[in-house]
Amino acid sequence: MESSYEKGVLNFFNESLFYEVMSLIESEEMEMMQKAYCQLYEIENRLRSYISGKMLEEYGPCWFLKAPKQFNRKPPRAKVQNLNLHELERSLLRLYPPFQELPDDFFLKLRILYPIRNQIAHSKCLGKDQVDSLSECHTYLINQLS
Repeated sequence: MESSYEKGVLNFFNESLFYEVMSLIESEEMEMMQKAYCQLYEIENRLRSYISGKMLEEYGPCWFLKAPKQFNRKPPRAKVQNLNLHELERSLLRLYPPFQELPDDFFLKLRILYPIRNQIAHSKCLGKDQVDSLSECHTYLINQLS
């Protein structure tokens, strides 16, 4: 039979081990989420750059005013740098001719990212399937945007 002292020592070591394991898990999660954020950041900013370049090429300077006027559409609610991923698709990629060449898979990959982006934006940890999906989308989209 264990003495109260032995029980106390065991509890201390069990708690210490628990906190050590939790610290290790948190560290791994933080590294994974940092990588996920970097991938998402790269996708969104490359997409903004791609859109701006294509629109400048097609409509010239002040394209953000010229293109909507030419197609009798409202301009986006904000500058391209301030639009979120879904707004980039809805306000620009789906509406203007320079982006008609993009394959359907491009838009499917963007749509896969929406819930993942929301989780990252709200500091929720991603699951393994989401991390894998993000990596796959990142590779595909960055290749398409290069």
